Amino acid sequence: MGSGSACWLTFMVAPVLTSCVIPIPATPEDADAGPVSLLDTPIVLDSTPSMPGPITINLASPFLVSLVLRDHDIADTLYIRVFRDYQGDKNQGPVTDTMVSNDPNNGTEDRQKFIDTNTWCATPSDTQISFDVIVADQPFETNLAIEPIYQAVKNNGRWSKRSWVAKCVRL
Repeated sequence: MGSGSACWLTFMVAPVLTSCVIPIPATPEDADAGPVSLLDTPIVLDSTPSMPGPITINLASPFLVSLVLRDHDIADTLYIRVFRDYQGDKNQGPVTDTMVSNDPNNGTEDRQKFIDTNTWCATPSDTQISFDVIVADQPFETNLAIEPIYQAVKNNGRWSKRSWVAKCVRL
């Protein structure tokens, strides 16, 4: 090997020896978390009594249930409907129809809503009943030709459902 080869080898190795090395972490931080999207689906994060129950509703003394709702878009008004044994019947509208707004500048992702069970049980039942809670980020559809009846959401809104199993009694 001549002196020209040694010079060329020195010229090629020198930049590698003086270059900057940036370590790559073995696992990316929060790789699965992803960015928070304002288009996330609103959810029932928690409830009291806890879902799915079972719960007992005394017709003589209804009570308040507490829902903790989460929506990453703090500007959204959340629309809530509760259904008793929903089967998609036109005569089976919601037993509760309410909403919860939020301060679009200083609000939080989590919001609490108290709902009275006084409209949930008309008569005692010997069997278990399902109470479905639908939470949406757009108003519910008023056109009953659009399915699911009473549960469809306008403007391609996002929604989710959680449920309690309950029994209605008169004590």
